[in-house]
Amino acid sequence: MTSTYDEAVLVKEFIARSQAPIRSVIVVSASYHMRRARWIYKQVLGKGIEILMAPVPFGESPYQRHWWTETTSRQYIVYEYLKMPYYLARYQLAFGPVKDWLASFDRE
Repeated sequence: MTSTYDEAVLVKEFIARSQAPIRSVIVVSASYHMRRARWIYKQVLGKGIEILMAPVPFGESPYQRHWWTETTSRQYIVYEYLKMPYYLARYQLAFGPVKDWLASFDRE
């Protein structure tokens, strides 16, 4: 597994194989990652599945609530904002050779 998108695809496959109906999922991740994770899960799972978001408590995450005061937390934010347009291009806009080229950059 290399990305949040890959995780969402695995969840979709699990839902498809499930004997019991699954109507919602809870996505647990760091707070800085919530916006992109929610977008990805909505794209992959579609409108039929409710997506609930549960951020990891700040005390359990290396990301700090006042992210601008700490170098590592600032880096998380910068990387996250760089990933957002990449994911939009990679998973929604690109096709053919461009999509394959973008896939060569996948790693998370």
